[in-house]
Amino acid sequence: MDIETATAVPRSPVSCTVTARDHVIVQDKPEELGGQDLGAMASEHLLVALLSCQLSTFHKVAAKRKSDVRAAAVRGDLHFDDAGDIAKITVHWTFEGGDDKARATLVRLTDKVCTISRVLSVPVEATY
Repeated sequence: MDIETATAVPRSPVSCTVTARDHVIVQDKPEELGGQDLGAMASEHLLVALLSCQLSTFHKVAAKRKSDVRAAAVRGDLHFDDAGDIAKITVHWTFEGGDDKARATLVRLTDKVCTISRVLSVPVEATY
């Protein structure tokens, strides 16, 4: 079994520095939420992890299927409920090439294979 490790060290009550391998990431809140806005919030890091996983996985799936569909961009939105919990994540794809059927198949397979999508308990809704 492979293991990936990261370590978080507090910078303040609403901020931390996270080290993964030799990469350092700052998590912080905006000033209006008591932070110094020195980095993305944890929820934004979750969205970044999902989008980067989806995009890299999409390229692998498309190459394996020898598809002419190319992902030009992928944007994600976190939707919060009244309690402040993430209620839904939407992922919007922008493509070049291919038709709607090919795109839908690649998105479905991408979501099925992406490791971050697989661990999320909220629905990931993809549009394009």
